[in-house]
Parts: sequence; C-alpha cells; structure tokens
Amino acid sequence: MRILLVEDEIALRETMRQGLVAAGDEVVMTADGDAALACAQAAPFDLGIIDLGSPRLPRAELVRNLRELGFDFPIL
Repeated sequence: MRILLVEDEIALRETMRQGLVAAGDEVVMTADGDAALACAQAAPFDLGIIDLGSPRLPRAELVRNLRELGFDFPIL
C-alpha cells in the first residue's frame, strides 16, 4: 500500500514510518499540508494519514482540496 503521511513532529513521523514500512507499506512523508497536496498531485496514494495540526495548510482545508481535485483515497 502506498501511504501519504503528513506529520510535522519529526520523531512521531519517523516512528510511524518505521512501523508502516515494517508492515510492507510504501510511505511518502511530508511535514505540512502544502507539501502533502503537491505529493498527492505527483503520484497516486492508497491511504492518507494526516496530522490534526498540520502547519501551513490546515487539515480540513487539505482534505477539502484533495477531494475537490478528485482524490478519493481514504484519509485518517
């Protein structure tokens, strides 16, 4: 599974990445909503995991933008 992980805390992001990779997933990490939107536009994802307090582009706005662009992968 290809996962977009948006988390600004480096230690938490890395811990999550390690667990997901150990489970066999491919993980693309970003620290903020703007970068996440760019990543989603560059390649397809099966799942998004988005930090509630994502800097630069608030979570609700990021999800709304993704949906408006036609991305329908599940988002946690």
